[in-house]
Amino acid sequence: MAKKHKKAKLQKATKTRSMLGGATAKVEMHPELKRSSRGAPMASIHEEEEPLLEAVVVFGRMNPPTAGHERLIKEALSLADYHWQAHDVDARVIVILSKTLNENNPLSYKRRVELVREALADEPNAYVLEEDCVRDYLSLFKFIAEHFDHANFFVGSDRFADVNRMLEDYNGRDFEFESYGVSLIERDPDSENLTESVSASRMRELASAKELSGFTKGLPERLRSRAPEIMFEVADALAQQRYLKEEQGLRKVAKSAIINRKN
Repeated sequence: MAKKHKKAKLQKATKTRSMLGGATAKVEMHPELKRSSRGAPMASIHEEEEPLLEAVVVFGRMNPPTAGHERLIKEALSLADYHWQAHDVDARVIVILSKTLNENNPLSYKRRVELVREALADEPNAYVLEEDCVRDYLSLFKFIAEHFDHANFFVGSDRFADVNRMLEDYNGRDFEFESYGVSLIERDPDSENLTESVSASRMRELASAKELSGFTKGLPERLRSRAPEIMFEVADALAQQRYLKEEQGLRKVAKSAIINRKN
């Protein structure tokens, strides 16, 4: 008999990576997670049990998606593959984007999801989810804990300490993982390889300056053929967000002037 794990509301994946969820599940697994592309692991270490279910999570703005984001997700995929082949752990790579939209993050949430899905079209084991309930790390942890007992979060060095602290402070109180980890991806700002050193902020600068060559090199590989289109899209979205910010500022000034006249 397969070992029972605490998340009774989800059926665990079998050794052939069958679909999650089912008629008896209290919470249906996200449709994107129901697709299955891998076969059985090379050797099962728990022949009588179903494998543990683990989420390998990448969360960020990706505004716009860059080669650095692609590298981060591929690192997560490599870890998931290792856990599946070596330890019989059914590890799913979950990519979720934040909903931040402002003058420094100009592309809409849905547009970024479309671009990331296009960039990962050759990676069937990366699941790019749209989740309205996820707006920050705490809501991300709660969402993942609803569906997975075990999780590993991939973060850059700038967020590593904060994510570790939040997991330590809130696990067992606001959400519950049986086990979790945080994988650190170092950034090398001095690298001569643009695809490693470029950041989303640098990509926005390149888009504003219409520097197509640098912008193209900084995109995920599958998006590079559409670099001019994406570059102008980012530049236009930046201009629109800056206009909206200036307009809001003018309205505040006008409102303040009206109040002062009344006084």
